[in-house]
Amino acid sequence: GGRLATACCPDWLKHLTEREQIEETKMMSESSKELEGGINPVVLFEVLDSILTENSILIGDGGDFVGTASRILRPKKPLSWLDPGAYGTLGVGGGFALGVKAVKPNSEVWVLWGDGSCTYSLAEIEPSVRHGLPFIAIIGNDGSWGQIERDQSAMLGSDVGPC
Repeated sequence: GGRLATACCPDWLKHLTEREQIEETKMMSESSKELEGGINPVVLFEVLDSILTENSILIGDGGDFVGTASRILRPKKPLSWLDPGAYGTLGVGGGFALGVKAVKPNSEVWVLWGDGSCTYSLAEIEPSVRHGLPFIAIIGNDGSWGQIERDQSAMLGSDVGPC
């Protein structure tokens, strides 16, 4: 893992670390922006990060909202962040939450849903209540189905996909 990268590729590791610091600084500068009629997600995640415990398990299910969360939240131990992966499927949040609570009933499970992704598994709240498997849900509503729009626009030069 880390020792191999440090031993064989120190320049590469230094480059990645510098890029990560630049991106983190850019993201944190967003926390000072006032949003009209809403909550700044950077601030929300800074506060959430401050209250997470060793018992907290985070489930990310969404685009931009979860992308922001993944840059700010620091799970307190391994296996405390679940998501479908870089090119994962939207809608896994509710099912992941039920599975985690069934296996780790004493854990504090947080589902971070985007407003689009929650439409796929919001109904999982009902079996959560029925089976006594509660979880905490936060839905980031930016009124957009623009999953990772920021990065895709920058990379592709357009916010319109090919037809």
